[in-house]
Amino acid sequence: MNKGFSLLELIIVVIVVALLVAMSMPFLMKSIEKSRTGEAIAALNIIRMAEKDYFIDNAVFTATIGNLNIENPNNPTNKYFSYTIQSVIGGANPDFTARAIRNAGPYSGDYYEISKDGAINYANGHFQL
Repeated sequence: MNKGFSLLELIIVVIVVALLVAMSMPFLMKSIEKSRTGEAIAALNIIRMAEKDYFIDNAVFTATIGNLNIENPNNPTNKYFSYTIQSVIGGANPDFTARAIRNAGPYSGDYYEISKDGAINYANGHFQL
């Protein structure tokens, strides 16, 4: 009696494994995108805290990330999100909004933003945190 696997049995195992991998890919891609979104939210919180520090020193918010005492999240290695700040200067209620805009992929153009009170808003954001 021969021991081992026949070619047909090996082909069936390869097909079953390939089907399992193909079925799990959408879940894997969702998990990856959720982690990228979490990274963007963390960067927005860092910008928010740095804006508050800047306000304590200068009595205004800045619209330039380079003015903040943080590592610029728009460095060349960050290919998933671009970060911007819009500040409201003057008036009785100075404010700012920091925004992380998705650069490429199926979620291109989606953005998440945070204001000085820490509220996180999103537009077309597929992953709400």
